[in-house]
Amino acid sequence: MKKFIFLVCVVGVALMLYKTKLRMQPQAITQPVFAEVRLTMDIRDENIEVIHFIKTMNESECKLLSNRLVEGFKAGAASKDVGQVVRLKSQECKSELPSRYAKIFDNEPFFVPYISGAATEDGLRRELRVVPFGLTREESDKICDVLAKTLEQGKCVR
Repeated sequence: MKKFIFLVCVVGVALMLYKTKLRMQPQAITQPVFAEVRLTMDIRDENIEVIHFIKTMNESECKLLSNRLVEGFKAGAASKDVGQVVRLKSQECKSELPSRYAKIFDNEPFFVPYISGAATEDGLRRELRVVPFGLTREESDKICDVLAKTLEQGKCVR
């Protein structure tokens, strides 16, 4: 239970900061660049990895949004005094998703539940996917349901 609460707090703070008002172009994205931010968390001798993908318009927007997400995690970790537990594993921008994740932006089921956040028409938020690894199925389902509710147009894909 402690793992569940901790993970929801840290990831939830980052998602809240991500969805703060950041005005972007509301037009359709024709040649996306994907932000991929990977975090690891060591909680009670268990290693959890959470991967965030954001579909952006171009390289500069990708860097801006991935940096904002990382800042959110740092703020969440600092506010919970868990800086040693949460680590940034990688942060990059890619013109294509790895083949393993290619269908998550079509909201296709994956082998673990993941959070799908829709873009808003006003350009305040881009499409987002959050994929957790290292949890039991029950933990994944609970966390997915809770975090999906933190996004206005979020849902859990199973």
